[in-house]
Amino acid sequence: MSEIKVDNQYYEIDGILFDKDGTLLDFASLWLHWAISWIDHLQAANPDSDVSRADLAETIGVDVDHNSWDPTGPLAIGSNDDLKALLGSCLYKNGMPWNEAISLVIQSRESTDNSLDWEHYLQPIKGLRAFLEQLHQASIPLGIITSDDTQRAHHHLETLNIADYFTSVIGQDAVKREKPFPDSARKACQQLNIDPGKTLMIGDSNGDMITGKNAHMLATIGIVPEQIGTSRHLKQADQVITNYENSNLLT
Repeated sequence: MSEIKVDNQYYEIDGILFDKDGTLLDFASLWLHWAISWIDHLQAANPDSDVSRADLAETIGVDVDHNSWDPTGPLAIGSNDDLKALLGSCLYKNGMPWNEAISLVIQSRESTDNSLDWEHYLQPIKGLRAFLEQLHQASIPLGIITSDDTQRAHHHLETLNIADYFTSVIGQDAVKREKPFPDSARKACQQLNIDPGKTLMIGDSNGDMITGKNAHMLATIGIVPEQIGTSRHLKQADQVITNYENSNLLT
């Protein structure tokens, strides 16, 4: 068992589970850019639509005018299927047949994925690599539970050259029930052979915090990006940090 300090609080732990987007990866540099690009591709493929760019963005929790996002919205905590359904519904409500709407949404997402320079936009949270190395040196098992697909999560970790730090990576496609149900956290703890009651959950959404509570984990740590500037949405967090330079590992 190792001891970790988060601000002035000490925890004796067997392991740590992380969310991925907004927790390991800078959310704005990747997913905000990706979402806006998806919307632009969707509009370009449907130039005669009365649906505005702002309306499409608002549907998934994005404010294109202020280049920001709702930390409680679909882009922040939903799955790819959630986003697809919401954008399709927006087109459907404005007169497009459902099958055509979904087809257009999927094609636009594929165009976005194929055109995006993933390596350029994948950026780690400040202090992440040094923090992970400290945890590795202390032999603390680490896992990831994410609303993203497992395969894409692995790709992001490999691109950032941090994949070797994580023994377990659980995407939304690897469990029957997504976060905030405890399934992914329990599965990750099983794979890591650690007790959830001696494990920290670190994430950027209140869904992550609720997941930790539902899995009866030791404590939940919320991380707030500078662009959001408020932790009001992290109602179930035991503590809140802004980056990993706030945390000091004690061995």
